[in-house]
Amino acid sequence: ELGKTTKRGTDVRFYPDDTIFEDITFNYDRIANHLDDQACLTKGVVFHLKDERTDRENTFYYENGLVEYYNRHIFQKTPLTQPMHFEGVEGGIKVEVVFGFLKDSYDEKIIAFANGVRTGDGGYHVTGLKKAITSCYNQFGINNSMFKSSAPLDGDCLREGLVAVLSVWVPEHLLQFEGQTKGKLGTKEALNATDSVIENKLSYYLVENKAEAEAVIKKTMNEMRARDKAEAERKKERELLKGK
Repeated sequence: ELGKTTKRGTDVRFYPDDTIFEDITFNYDRIANHLDDQACLTKGVVFHLKDERTDRENTFYYENGLVEYYNRHIFQKTPLTQPMHFEGVEGGIKVEVVFGFLKDSYDEKIIAFANGVRTGDGGYHVTGLKKAITSCYNQFGINNSMFKSSAPLDGDCLREGLVAVLSVWVPEHLLQFEGQTKGKLGTKEALNATDSVIENKLSYYLVENKAEAEAVIKKTMNEMRARDKAEAERKKERELLKGK
């Protein structure tokens, strides 16, 4: 006992056992990345990290959670759309997502979390996100007569240039992860929950932001034509080689 105090809280100390772990050296960057994720998911909470070996330190704080995280870490190139932020609850599963499209990028980047755990291998919540985006943009294109034929937009081409941060909170009795590292969400209910929350809100957003929606669809259609043209060229080359 040190005496009376008005301070309250818990001090937790962890010492790794070198008889169990091959390497007990703490990696600052790995811990910093994890705390950055947690600060994003628990907006308004301050995380402070200090390495007393080197005096290296950092503070992690997000007043606006996923939106601020998205703007700070992902949305750095020329945007094709503004960030779209949707959240809701379906079947007891809380869903929140921020996503947008980049103008000159053809990579797909989705950072996904399930109950505060980063799911680097995806899972049913990521599948639900992809399903909702593909469905909404296709329906918008059909409703606005943007397609000459009934052929829908290809999901893979549509998501070229997509950047997203997705977080779901699943009730414990439904929560399932795949793999020892919990890298993939195995809760099937998360697919329909994510799809439903995003599709209901994105459909209205696209109607109210027609220019952005059309820009994404036109970019996708150009990419699909370029892909088909490249495939036709490869097929032609294969036929020429067979003829020889």
